[in-house]
Amino acid sequence: MLLTSDNKRWAQGRSKVWQDGWRNLHQDKAAAIEAKLDLEGGGQVTVNCSWDAGCELSEQKTGAQIKGKPKTTLQALGWTDALESYRPFLSYNELGSMLDEGPSKLYDALSLVLGLEDLVNALEALAQARLARQKPFDLANSAREQLVEQLKTLLAEEPDDRASQCLDALTTKN
Repeated sequence: MLLTSDNKRWAQGRSKVWQDGWRNLHQDKAAAIEAKLDLEGGGQVTVNCSWDAGCELSEQKTGAQIKGKPKTTLQALGWTDALESYRPFLSYNELGSMLDEGPSKLYDALSLVLGLEDLVNALEALAQARLARQKPFDLANSAREQLVEQLKTLLAEEPDDRASQCLDALTTKN
């Protein structure tokens, strides 16, 4: 919730009870989450998310501050795309929903999480190249099959040695 403003437990499509029941039912005070994260190359950033008393889940205020620098937003840090693709934490609910969506969705999600998109793109490029190379072979085979049928029809009407040799050449596998 802190980094992505999303949680599968409260995601759209769930019943209203899930979305309305996010806050402690006995206290309607302000709520907040905060994390201090170490940045690659040194330094620390504090990320926070808060809700005023009585606010809805979607009315959160988020912020980030790199130690020694002015407060900013997560978007300004340039993390938005990375956080969507490489979710830093997968809750039990999120992991479970990946399994519920079927093997293809699970594979897609896991390949993103594991950083395998370059391999997936390479596989797709190879598949496209194979299909492009296969197409002329399929067209030639279709033309060959039409010739074979024509030769069989002609030979049924009138035997011919040259036509028989052609039919043998077109039907013999080397």
